[in-house]
Amino acid sequence: MFSNFTRNNYPLITSLFFIICVFLIFPKILFFILCILDEHSNAILAIVAILGLLFGQSWLNTSKKKMKGKLEYDIARKYLRAVLKIRDAIKIVRNPFIPVGEILVALKKQGFKESDLNDNKKVNSSVYSLRWEKIQNAWTHFEEVLLDAEVSFGQEAIEVQKGLDELLRKLRSVIWLFINSRKSFDESDSENFKILYETYDDNDKFAKDIDKEIEKIRNFLKKHL
Repeated sequence: MFSNFTRNNYPLITSLFFIICVFLIFPKILFFILCILDEHSNAILAIVAILGLLFGQSWLNTSKKKMKGKLEYDIARKYLRAVLKIRDAIKIVRNPFIPVGEILVALKKQGFKESDLNDNKKVNSSVYSLRWEKIQNAWTHFEEVLLDAEVSFGQEAIEVQKGLDELLRKLRSVIWLFINSRKSFDESDSENFKILYETYDDNDKFAKDIDKEIEKIRNFLKKHL
């Protein structure tokens, strides 16, 4: 009977023994640990402070990198969008088709009358002034973005767009000649004619030059996108 009692209550006896050991030994271990902590409290606090500083600095550096990466991404995206808006404005300026409605709006905006519809110089001056405003507005916005890009990306952000700037200046000069010196455009194979008018085919060298400069800018921005 005693043997059966022992076997049946073995788990209970084991549990009681474990509890007694914990109550007898744990306070001593806890007291020992507290003594060590008290004796070396200054050193422990110093270690904790150093670890906190290291982890805090690491987190701060990671946060700065993430913020810088997002900032550069946003600037690069704005840069490319501004360039593409310039490209679209160039297409409008070079469009060889000029509807009557556009002519009338342009004449009115420049202070001319509808009766000036047959005056080629007034018509061309009005239409291309109105069209060029689109490029001017797009370029003004681009210059604002360009300033931020120079701060983040350095001088290369300025250099990479100079080819596009040069092509715009060339187009502007050709428009001026078209309005003030039509003799330069009497022959359809003249170089200025090919710059002024988009041909929508593979022979449009000026359009290819624009695309080439935009692709150069796109490649520069890829590492930030």
